[in-house]
Amino acid sequence: MNRIANHLLSAAMMLLPLISIAGSQDEVPLTVVHWNDLHAANVAKQRVVQGDTVMTGGVAALGGYLNHYRSTLPNVMTVNAGDDYQGTPISTLTEGRSQVALLNLLKPDVFAVGNHEFDYTEDVLVEGMQEATFPVLLGNVVREEDGMTIFPPDTILTFGGVKVGIISVMTRRFREVTTKAATQGLMSLPAEETVRASLDRLIPLTDIQIVVSHSGVDEDSVLASNIGPDVDLIIGGHSHSLLWDPLFVNDIPIVQAGSRGRWIGVIDMVVDTLEDKVVSFEARVENVIVGTYPEDAAVAELVHDQESQLADEMDKAITVAEVPLKRSWDGSESNIGNWIADSFREAGDADIGAINQHGIRANVDEGPLTVREVFEVSPFGNTLVRFSLTGAQVKDVARFQASEGSGRLQVSGLNYHIKAGQLISISIGGEDVVDDKKYSVVTVNYVTDHIDHYFGLEQTEVDMEPLYLVDRDVMIAASKKQDTIHPKVEGRFLIEE
Repeated sequence: MNRIANHLLSAAMMLLPLISIAGSQDEVPLTVVHWNDLHAANVAKQRVVQGDTVMTGGVAALGGYLNHYRSTLPNVMTVNAGDDYQGTPISTLTEGRSQVALLNLLKPDVFAVGNHEFDYTEDVLVEGMQEATFPVLLGNVVREEDGMTIFPPDTILTFGGVKVGIISVMTRRFREVTTKAATQGLMSLPAEETVRASLDRLIPLTDIQIVVSHSGVDEDSVLASNIGPDVDLIIGGHSHSLLWDPLFVNDIPIVQAGSRGRWIGVIDMVVDTLEDKVVSFEARVENVIVGTYPEDAAVAELVHDQESQLADEMDKAITVAEVPLKRSWDGSESNIGNWIADSFREAGDADIGAINQHGIRANVDEGPLTVREVFEVSPFGNTLVRFSLTGAQVKDVARFQASEGSGRLQVSGLNYHIKAGQLISISIGGEDVVDDKKYSVVTVNYVTDHIDHYFGLEQTEVDMEPLYLVDRDVMIAASKKQDTIHPKVEGRFLIEE
């Protein structure tokens, strides 16, 4: 009996290492590499990073980072959180197809549709994404006629035995941040409702659940507060937030990696597939610096081919900027905003020109101003619209604008002073505004589509006259009339608490 007992004991001791190994296999490492809001910034740019002047961004360098992680780590999931379209001429002129071709080479495991993917209309988006070789998701935008989604709301991917449920949602302000033409026949559902419906399907089938949200940090925080413990991670986009460290809300980490391919986020986690939970989590953001890893050669070749087709026309200098043209997104006046509003007012033969601050998408350096730079300043291809307001309405608009902060309009022809909510002075063309006099206003169709947000007016209060002039064409034409441009901040509006 002792020999038998000793034999069984020896056999059990021999099995202990195997039991330990099997237990460790339940805990699987998973690395998530994510980026968002590239806005077709396919070409690297020179920037200063930590005091050094380096080339940063560009999809060839981004591809190099993806290749590095895929080749050096066992289980890597790559996620694009939307708005790859819109921002440079190549996306505009190809209606986003340039980006689909590049994404096919970058091979994201998930692409979550952003609001700017709709800029060329739903039909163009759907047609372009038929060429995609990667999963395209969007859960909470549906067709009004039948309530059907355009793309799948979620999917399941497996990495090293870890089953990952991935859910995609977009900002509840989808229709507010996109033109009416682009969102015709579409509506957005509450993100929480969509996420819960997907979780009901995914939880029995997956180890962890990740939301890829093109909604911005504020909406992501609300979602995390309400959704409960079944979401393990929110990967964000839309607000262009650079979160060097994850934001934890309701114990759910929220991450986002800036914009324009300048950064990528890297998350190292360990997942317990037996307990279906994340047992280790570390997240960071890395600068994408050219030369850190070898560029992806196929991506570099395609970028070169795409840009070469545009170079002759896009790199033409049309005038000279004697000063840097700098935008402002904090509600203050900017010299580039004044220049654009001036060009609109002149082209539309109007009393007032206006442009929304967030519609100005790039700064311009001092020196020759090229067609390409104008496209980057105004990539959306919005068109000019003219309408009339009474002087009394203009005064109301000025008071409304005083409360709008970052939603404030840059203006031309209009000067006003608001103090503690009171209108101190207001003039158009240097003359005091008369209440019952009619004044013409020119702005872009995006602003008139959301006239309640920008002017505090209802659509029924104004008659819109489309001018069929593309905003950037107007800016180019205005530039060609001048050998140099040197717009200034002139105190066109003064708002005091």
